[in-house]
Amino acid sequence: MFLFRKFLLLFILIGALTPFAVFGMCSQAFSEFIIEIKLPERLRSTLYNKNIHTIEDLTSKTAEELMRLDLFTGGKFLRKIEAGLAKKGMSLASFPYGPLNLLNISSHTKASLHYAGIHTIEALVLKTPVELMERFNNGRISYYARRKMLNEVKAVLAERGLSLATATLSPLTSVNTLGFSYNIKNIFRFTRIYTVEDLTSKTVEDIMKLPDFGREYLKQVQEILADGGLQLAPHSDPSSVNSLGFSIHVRNALSNAEIYTIEALTSKTPVELINSGYFRRRSLKEVKTVLAERGLKLASVPFDPTVSVNRLGVSSSIKDIFYRAGIRTIGELTSKTAEELMIGIPNPESRKLIEQIEVALAERDLRLASAPH
Repeated sequence: MFLFRKFLLLFILIGALTPFAVFGMCSQAFSEFIIEIKLPERLRSTLYNKNIHTIEDLTSKTAEELMRLDLFTGGKFLRKIEAGLAKKGMSLASFPYGPLNLLNISSHTKASLHYAGIHTIEALVLKTPVELMERFNNGRISYYARRKMLNEVKAVLAERGLSLATATLSPLTSVNTLGFSYNIKNIFRFTRIYTVEDLTSKTVEDIMKLPDFGREYLKQVQEILADGGLQLAPHSDPSSVNSLGFSIHVRNALSNAEIYTIEALTSKTPVELINSGYFRRRSLKEVKTVLAERGLKLASVPFDPTVSVNRLGVSSSIKDIFYRAGIRTIGELTSKTAEELMIGIPNPESRKLIEQIEVALAERDLRLASAPH
């Protein structure tokens, strides 16, 4: 009888404490959610009213389901929740599709997509990069702005494991539908390049021979063709410098200097090109940029500290500064800091002249001494 009373008392005690224990666990889970994710009070109230009390409740929801709640129309609070969960190594339930507000893209890009008639992620991933470039082209957006928006769309889709559709360009597709800038379209029309087939039959050298065609235009052509899985025709002689797509000024300079192959070009130093008398610094910069795109570079200039500073090819005003400062050789120059050189240069011109000196030294892979900390 005594044992029966003890068991009965224990049973009553457990039954009385169980609701408090359950409530305590729920409160702890909800408190953990509030403290660690640190959401605004109004947002927490909305979640609680929608029966989302714990982190488990939250992670069982998809982004689209949360977007249907009153406070999620702009996507701002959704990104707060996703960022908070990411810090805990968690995420919302996987469901990639829905309205564009689910994507963390700029308002400008979002507006352009809406203007192009694209309102959902489903509609977006059905578009190819070529189609988007053309749809962004409403006459007021430059090529570079459209390319920036396209790259932004690709990046945010990749975050959700999505991508744009693969472009399949027909040879008879008009080049006017590929999203080229207005100037390029005019050049193509003038030179009778009407279709993708006409364009891809050209080599880089052929394209660069078109009137008023420069490196930036070539880059546009290569990028848009790459979006469609295509490229320009290979050059008949891949070892020729003309296969690199230099501007007309650089091609003329290379021809005058009797440099016809890539090997011959990369064997030259920047100083040798400048001293040839056919290259300006702007042309030299283009040569370095184009070679770098192919993982190549000009030959290095061997450092000889006894070489006269007059061999740097700087202006006479800079040579006068060297003379007054008693700097006769490159070794003496590289031992000076920019601050030391600026002492003897008039203030309005000091920074500009120092930059000219630094550029001349950079052509020899040299630089001025660093100022002590």
